[in-house]
Amino acid sequence: TGNPADTIRHRRTDEGEDLLLVGGQSHKPGEKDISTKERYRRCEALAREYFPVESVEYRWSTMDYTPVDSVPFIGQIDPFTDSVYVGAGFSGWGMTGGTAAGLILSDLIVDGSSSWADVFDPQRLTPGQSAKELVTENAEVGVEFLDGWANSLLSAGEAPVERNEAEVTRHEGRPVGVYRDEDGVVHAVSAVCPHMGCVVRWNDAERTWDCPCHGSRFTCDGDVVSGPSLDDLPSREL
Repeated sequence: TGNPADTIRHRRTDEGEDLLLVGGQSHKPGEKDISTKERYRRCEALAREYFPVESVEYRWSTMDYTPVDSVPFIGQIDPFTDSVYVGAGFSGWGMTGGTAAGLILSDLIVDGSSSWADVFDPQRLTPGQSAKELVTENAEVGVEFLDGWANSLLSAGEAPVERNEAEVTRHEGRPVGVYRDEDGVVHAVSAVCPHMGCVVRWNDAERTWDCPCHGSRFTCDGDVVSGPSLDDLPSREL
């Protein structure tokens, strides 16, 4: 497949209408090169290019988790726990990976073995085997960390003027995420992710603050939507 890859799936609703599911535009949370709205627009353009689309009913983003060797983790979670099993890291292949996980895990639990256990073993990767990928990922995290702090410290320190707009600005020397909603109400939160201190970026389609370092997401009021952060973004008074 190409990169980025696009997927198309069809189903018929209970009312007998045809629903087309179009996916694609893979990216990490908080990437700044292309906005989330633009990625949605590209998915819609693809659908309209090949199909007679009447309307777009839903739009959403989700996160896929991919091991460094792109093979899911399926099996016993660690050698010291014989009653806990895991199926994870399906990337964009949840239906296929989930089915495989059901087959493998049931064999392991019922029969004590599976012919595919070694391939999907959650303990198969050693630090040495994944060192290159870890170095690359951590280098990218370092770049995002420095970029976020530098841009926030160089900002003008002003809140967005237009409604439905947001930006990371500076208040009392610290990065602050400021969003002005449809009613003109300003929502201000700390722009520093509680997980490891990276500066979050605004997701213009989902209206969330997304961390470009490790993928945590927060509402405009700072409530954590998804981890790894377990804590909210504290509110700020401007």
